[in-house]
Amino acid sequence: MSKIIPKLGLGDLTDTGLGEYAQDKIGRINAAPAFAAVNPSTATVQTKKDDYEAAVVKADEGTKADTVLKNKIRNELQEL
Repeated sequence: MSKIIPKLGLGDLTDTGLGEYAQDKIGRINAAPAFAAVNPSTATVQTKKDDYEAAVVKADEGTKADTVLKNKIRNELQEL
């Protein structure tokens, strides 16, 4: 069966906004026992969010390669 991926409009969020959005969702899921077995796990999302925020900082005054990496990680986070 195909995976259903909702269109959430995350592409419109700023780099900082996406990190804040992801952290909010992680907190809400962790606070609700009904979502204890959510897939992907909140630990997976947290790790990807942390990777993304580190890439944002590095790309801020980094090279074009740093920006490409940031965009790649952003896309991966949006797909989770």
